[in-house]
Amino acid sequence: MLPVLVAAGLGARRLLDGRPGLALARRPAALAALAAPALVIAVALGPLFGALGPRSPADTSARDRLLACTAALPASAPVAVDDDAAAPLAARPLEQPLTYGGPAAWVVVDRAGSIPSYVNAGARAQHLAALPGEGRRRYCDDGRFQLWGPAGSAARG
Repeated sequence: MLPVLVAAGLGARRLLDGRPGLALARRPAALAALAAPALVIAVALGPLFGALGPRSPADTSARDRLLACTAALPASAPVAVDDDAAAPLAARPLEQPLTYGGPAAWVVVDRAGSIPSYVNAGARAQHLAALPGEGRRRYCDDGRFQLWGPAGSAARG
């Protein structure tokens, strides 16, 4: 995006410098007219009015549910998480994709989230099916999100 903005600015300067008939007083108006399409696009697609605007209450509710479900997650614990649930947990010291977590990782599963095309759905399903067999304790299951402790945590209590 930055190269496009720089090129647009240089092009506008060259346009205004190359027009000797354009009076000095009319140059700011010409620059404002060149900026109008960008402003229209920003308003149409921006966060205040457009399609990419504020999240719906349903998204906020899902985020709140995720944070409530992961409240038992220790602050420094490594976590393996589904893609749709990753953003609210991104400040953690070690966050990995769901199938990359080792035995020490806590696991956060989003059962209602979409599975991106780059995720191996078969490997994900096998990984989820193996969680109880690894001796992991399920700390939370709210119907959508699950929080599983590290391997062997069921034996610890």
